[in-house]
Amino acid sequence: MARPHSDVHEVTGPASPSSIPTLRHWAVNRARLAGASTGGLAAVELAVSEVVTNAVVHAAGTTTVTMRFRSRGAVMHFEVLDHDPRPPLVRTGRDGRPGGHGLHIVQTLAESWGCVGDGAGGKIVWFVVALHRVH
Repeated sequence: MARPHSDVHEVTGPASPSSIPTLRHWAVNRARLAGASTGGLAAVELAVSEVVTNAVVHAAGTTTVTMRFRSRGAVMHFEVLDHDPRPPLVRTGRDGRPGGHGLHIVQTLAESWGCVGDGAGGKIVWFVVALHRVH
């Protein structure tokens, strides 16, 4: 269920593959309402897909995934919370395995990104996208 927290908006869904398109759609709508450009919307859509997929597929013990959004000035902040304290790994692509390169994509699209503990035994993967990002 989505709920606003002053200027922060939040939605939680089950940690299942069916939540990936739902959370992506929610995030793109939030970005659209904030006035994101076409490039900003495209960046949000892809970055959210990658980060939420990581939470659903790799976060051990996760039963729900929460996404938070806020817009400040010329940037949009996104957070994805799960119940696994292990930080995500950025793969270089030199290992020859397909897949697993989502965080490299996030690094390319985002102004900045990172991972912090949530204070309750899980983690928050966050990223910032320019509101008026050019393709």
